[in-house]
Amino acid sequence: MKKGFAVFLFLICFYTAMAQRKKIDSLEDLLATANGDTNSVKLLRNIAYLCFNDNLDSALYYTDKEYNLADKIGYTYGKAKCLQDLGAIFEGKGNFPRALTNLLNALKQQELLKNTEGIASVLIQICDFYLEQDDPARMLTYGKKAYEISKPLHDIYFISAALTMGYTYSELNNPDSALTYFVEGYQASLQIIVGDKYSLGNKNFYLAHSFDGLAIVNGLLDNYNIALPYYYKSISYFIKNNYQNDLSNTYRYLSRMFKKKGELDSSFYYANQAIHAAYAANNSKQKLESYKLLAKLYEGVDDHASVAYFNKMDALTDSIHSLSQNREVENLNFDEQERQRQLIEEAKREEQERKENLQLSGIAVFIPLFLITLLLLSRTKTHRRVIEFMSVLSLLLVFEFITLLIHPWIERLTNRTPVLELLILVVLAAILVPLHHNLATWAKRKLVKSKIIPNIVIVKDEDVSN
Repeated sequence: MKKGFAVFLFLICFYTAMAQRKKIDSLEDLLATANGDTNSVKLLRNIAYLCFNDNLDSALYYTDKEYNLADKIGYTYGKAKCLQDLGAIFEGKGNFPRALTNLLNALKQQELLKNTEGIASVLIQICDFYLEQDDPARMLTYGKKAYEISKPLHDIYFISAALTMGYTYSELNNPDSALTYFVEGYQASLQIIVGDKYSLGNKNFYLAHSFDGLAIVNGLLDNYNIALPYYYKSISYFIKNNYQNDLSNTYRYLSRMFKKKGELDSSFYYANQAIHAAYAANNSKQKLESYKLLAKLYEGVDDHASVAYFNKMDALTDSIHSLSQNREVENLNFDEQERQRQLIEEAKREEQERKENLQLSGIAVFIPLFLITLLLLSRTKTHRRVIEFMSVLSLLLVFEFITLLIHPWIERLTNRTPVLELLILVVLAAILVPLHHNLATWAKRKLVKSKIIPNIVIVKDEDVSN
């Protein structure tokens, strides 16, 4: 039975590869007649994408061409996407410092473009990177950022973020939290409307990964009867589309589930399928995880085979997790943490400046209103002392507002040197104080003039009679 299923899988993979080759040839024909514009960049990306799950070297070749063309025509968004794709390719090849460098540069580009969707997409990929690096703290940090940023969008980036969080918690063996995110991703996938923006392929892609997540989490929760149908749906989709990386990961989870059930034959079968898929994808990390699974499965069953797989695992670990690579990754992590800290400080500073500008704007509006109110009161029966007080107060407000406005300029001019600041403020006071005094005297005279009551002689009746 299993032999027949293996032949069936081989035939599907063969015909899928042939169909994919035809797609690549068709895109290359279009590329040959393209004008070297943004459309050419997109064609190269599509070819690289088709190669990614099958041949990373070919994917790298096309993505390099894509980046050079995007750089030549000044297509900044295209360059950012290339950097993101290069991150995925180098991660698959096991060159983690170059992968992280490209991903962080892609994040910077998207931040400069202020592209929320692009930022969410890169954050999701960085989360995946740390998932591969077995770094749960950073993995969750970037995963949560991606989820929070994309949640208001409620589009495919939100689905990706939710599913990524589900996979993250699955790797951390926290199926309850993983289930919440997978259900959220699945429900959002169902709501994709096929039309101008999203194709049926988009919808099926996210549904397949949702099925995969629901299969994994139900397997972890020992809900085997629920997990298996989901597994078969996702595997069928991954085979049809030649997603070898996804297949390798799914086969490993399926193998571990059958081991929990006590069905060792099925467990070994899917573990071997995982290693085959890892080789088909030429993905070093997938190979490493598959070696690790097989080494543990053979423990106590065939110790010779177990040792052989442990040796393969150690050799591959040394090649992709060398001391120099680890040091480079840590340096990149430190630089990025410092950059994020600076971004947070800059955001706080901008928020503080925004609040200050709002307050200054409020004061600038209040002072003219205050002066208008004073002028109106001067024409009413308001007591002259009130008018005098308000006239002095209005001038005080004007002059203090001037001082408040020019003080930041003085700080920049003097580079916050106290002696120079004091000297400039003293000169300013020497000009403003006499000016304020003269204006105050003039304002009181003008505004209170209408309040002066002329002397009236009161004549008594007896004086009139005389």
